Amino acid sequence: MTLVFSTFYFSESPWDVPAFQSDSEALVTRKIETDISILDDLKQKGGFLYAEENNVSAIIPGLYTSQVGLQGLILNTIDKLFKLDAFRFIGFSRISVALLFSLIIVCIVYATLNEFGIITSITFIILVILSTWLVAFSKNLYWVAFTLFLPYGIGWLIYPLVIKSRIRFLTFLTIIGALVFLKSLNGYEYISNVLLGATIAPVYFELKNGARLPSLVKIVFWISLAGVAGFFLAYLLHFFQLFLFIRDINKALFIITERATARTLGKNPYSCDTSGLFTLTLKYLKIRSIYGIQIPLVWIFCAYIIGFVPLLAFNPGKKTGYIIAFLGGFLVLISIGIDWFAGRPGIGISQLILFSIGLSTIIFGILSIFDVKIRTYEKLVPLMVATTWALISSLTWHLLAQNHMACHLGLNAIIFYLPFGVTVFIQIGYWIQILFGNIKYSNYRYS
Repeated sequence: MTLVFSTFYFSESPWDVPAFQSDSEALVTRKIETDISILDDLKQKGGFLYAEENNVSAIIPGLYTSQVGLQGLILNTIDKLFKLDAFRFIGFSRISVALLFSLIIVCIVYATLNEFGIITSITFIILVILSTWLVAFSKNLYWVAFTLFLPYGIGWLIYPLVIKSRIRFLTFLTIIGALVFLKSLNGYEYISNVLLGATIAPVYFELKNGARLPSLVKIVFWISLAGVAGFFLAYLLHFFQLFLFIRDINKALFIITERATARTLGKNPYSCDTSGLFTLTLKYLKIRSIYGIQIPLVWIFCAYIIGFVPLLAFNPGKKTGYIIAFLGGFLVLISIGIDWFAGRPGIGISQLILFSIGLSTIIFGILSIFDVKIRTYEKLVPLMVATTWALISSLTWHLLAQNHMACHLGLNAIIFYLPFGVTVFIQIGYWIQILFGNIKYSNYRYS
C-alpha cells in the first residue's frame, strides 16, 4: 500500500535517488556502495555510517558517529555476503523497508478492525495513504520508518491480550523495551515520541476497562520506564562501539554527549536559529510545504477536541445543530478564503487549524441533528482521552529537542504523526462509524 502510493506520488522508481531526504539516506548508501569488506569496515570505520569527507559537522572525518548505525550494518553485511549489485540491492532495500512499514500499518488496521469496526479501519487506511509525510519516510533507508511506529503498532496489537491476562504485563514491558532498543540502534531521533507511543493503546484499553487515574499513571510510568531502559541500553552499546574504535574513553564520552546536548537543550553550535520555543512554534505554524510535500493532513484535525469535547456534556438538539453546522461551514470558508484572497499557493498551518475548528464544528452540528448520544458509546471517551495523551506525547520532542527541531524544519513535522496523527485517524474513523450507525465487522475477533 505505502510502497505503491509512494512510487506513484513521487513518480520515481525505488532505484532512483529519493526526492525526500536523499542526503540522510546517502549515509547508508555510501556504505553499501563501497568495496570495503565487512571486517575492514569494522576495523577502519568502526561499523558507523559514512558521512561525506568534507562534512564539517562530522567529529571524525568521513564518519557519522551519532548512532550505532544498525541499518547500515545489516544492509552492508547482506550486500557483501551475497556479492550483490549495489545499485539493484539499494532499490530492493527501499522496497523492503516500505513493506515493513506497511506491515506495521496492517497491524494497526487489524487491531482497530477488532476493536472499533470496519469503517474505522477503512478510514484509517485512507488517511494514512493520503499522508504524504508518512509515505515520504516509509522507504528511506536511513529513517527505516517502521522502527518509529513499532512500539505504537505493537501496543495496539497485543495489549488487549494483556487485558485478557493472556500475556503478562512484564512480557509486554520487555517487548516494548526491545522495540525501543531496536529503534535507538538506528538513531535517537524522536525517541521520546517513540517510547510514549507505546502507551497510547494501554491508556485506551485500561480506561475502557475502568482503570482509575492512579492505576493508569502507574501503567504509563512502567511502560515509559521500559522504553527508557531500551534507549539507555542502545546508548551504552553506542558508547562501547565508539570506545572500541578510537580506544579513548574521554573522546568517546565527548562524541556521544556533544551531539546529544547540541540537538536537545544544550548550546547549539550549528547555524540554525534557536531563538526560543515560542518563535520555534510559530515557525512550524507557518510551514506551508517542504520539498514539494504538502503539510501533514493531521493538521486538518488538530483542533478536533474544540468541536468534540462539548458533546460529552450536552446535546444541543436538532434545531441548534443546524445553526452549529452552518457556523462550522462559515469557518471553513473563511480559512480557505484567507489564502485565496492573498494569492498564495497552498494553505498554511494556521489556516488549517481554523479549518479544523470549522470541520469539528460541522461534525458537532451533524451529530446534534441526528441526536447522537455520545455518552452511550463506551469506547469513545477512552479513545478521546488516549488521543489527547497522544497529542501531548507528540509535543515532547518539540519541547525536549528544540535545537533539533530548529535545524530540521524540512522533516520534523513527522512528530505530529508520532503518535498523535495516527491516533487521530483512528478517532476520526470511529466518529464516522458512529455517524453511519456504528457498523461492526463482527467476523474478526481476537481468539
